[in-house]
Amino acid sequence: MNWICSIPNTGLPVSVADCKQQSRIDTTADDNLITGYILACSNYILSNRNLSLLPATYQATIEHFGHNRQQWHRQEILLPIVPVQSITSITYTDTTGSNQTLSSGQYEISNLGNDHSPAIIRPIPGTTFPAGRDVVITFTAGYGSISSSSSSSSSSSSSIGQTILIPYDIWAAILLWVADKYSNRETTGSNDKEIPCGFNALIGMRGLTTI
Repeated sequence: MNWICSIPNTGLPVSVADCKQQSRIDTTADDNLITGYILACSNYILSNRNLSLLPATYQATIEHFGHNRQQWHRQEILLPIVPVQSITSITYTDTTGSNQTLSSGQYEISNLGNDHSPAIIRPIPGTTFPAGRDVVITFTAGYGSISSSSSSSSSSSSSIGQTILIPYDIWAAILLWVADKYSNRETTGSNDKEIPCGFNALIGMRGLTTI
């Protein structure tokens, strides 16, 4: 299964202010640098854990219904990003070559909102998916938005005017990442893929390793 982020969220999962407090930075001169580190960490988590922090739109493609993970006999599709909030559409090319959209009444979804197990799409019990190819599933994934009136220190205003809340352990992991990159501008050892001590422990079991 291939996937892309078709409509990214341009907000930040943690605030620059929180990162500066973590690293005891008093100047505003490095705000853009800190922002870059936050985005780099968010992209790292998405690329390595298939974990979307902020709500964004994704598209997953498979050759035909049920082709995902060779579960054709089980008639199910496992989405590659967590946590999934909703399915926008499922389109495919039918046997005549025409483009079709699968009605939401033709399938059911499990594991919505789960950040350590994939969302699963199955046909309504007693039915099967239609014959078709070039299946495209458009969906939203990421931790949900909350009211901007929240006083939680793990929230930050996004470019769409909402306040985003992520789990505290992921919030702490990003602070560790940014502090480490800010203090160590170059690699500190022979491994160019070094990550801060404790980072993976804070992320824990969240995300996916294989789909």
